[in-house]
Amino acid sequence: MKKLASIMLALTLVLGMSNVAFAADGTSSEAKTFTFEKRYETSAGETPATFPTETLKFSVTADEGNPDGTMITIADHTVASNPGSVVVTVPTYSKVGKWNYTVSEVAGTTQGVTYAPNSFGVQVLVAYDENDNLVATTAFTTTDGKEGKIDEIVNKYDLGNLSVKKNVSGNLASKTQKFDIDVKFTSTKEVKSAISGAADIAVNEWVKTGDVWTVTKTLSLAHKDALVTFNNIPAGVTYEVVEQSKHAGTDTNGSDPSKGYTVTYTGEKGTIAADTTGAATVNNEKGTTVDTGIGMDNLPYLLLLAAAFVGIVVFFAKRRFARVR
Repeated sequence: MKKLASIMLALTLVLGMSNVAFAADGTSSEAKTFTFEKRYETSAGETPATFPTETLKFSVTADEGNPDGTMITIADHTVASNPGSVVVTVPTYSKVGKWNYTVSEVAGTTQGVTYAPNSFGVQVLVAYDENDNLVATTAFTTTDGKEGKIDEIVNKYDLGNLSVKKNVSGNLASKTQKFDIDVKFTSTKEVKSAISGAADIAVNEWVKTGDVWTVTKTLSLAHKDALVTFNNIPAGVTYEVVEQSKHAGTDTNGSDPSKGYTVTYTGEKGTIAADTTGAATVNNEKGTTVDTGIGMDNLPYLLLLAAAFVGIVVFFAKRRFARVR
């Protein structure tokens, strides 16, 4: 009899545990996801020509009055398009009620980007449906808890350009000679988008030294070449344009077209500004002064002047001689 009672007790415990597990599954909402838009625009409100391939981070803060500590989560978002969608994960909830959260972006350090200072609210409402199942629904709200349409975060991304021009002058200067010009870009923040135009600069070409990133490109330009331009440089990047010193070397007799030049610059240093084009000009001058002498073209006139002078001297000499007599 005692053995039978023990068996019945064990069976009752097993069935009770099964019912508890089932009840727990039946009273939890299903996990889900939703998205909000993330995009870049210029300070002028336009879509930039390119976007930074950066990784964005977001913070989620729960309101103190939430029913419990259940949290929505946002994984780090790698930008692959503009605009793009950021995924928010909503976990399971085990009770009815309202949960309010504030979402904001963690400011990054990408050159040219001004990160959005604003935040927006997300509300999760958990309620029973007609089948007595818990269902979680989400809505965007303003940070004061009111319903709103704030369902995106917008960052500013400003770009500019740099043009480089070559001028050559002087009576010994070659107008077809190519001159090597180094263009150095420097950034105090990491550059996350490619530069194009006069030379392509990929993101991985920037070299970090200490807290500074640099990259140098060499242009070969002649006087006859058109203006060349670097496009889509993040605002805040600085530049310096320097012609290689070999072109200033000594040219003894003036016959070497590649050196012997005096180099001057206009706008060779500066900082890239939003929606503007910096202008750098490299001027090369090479010439000489022709020795002063008697030109053959002027010789007949000089002979005539000399003859006239001699004639005048002879004339006055004869008059003086006649007076003396």
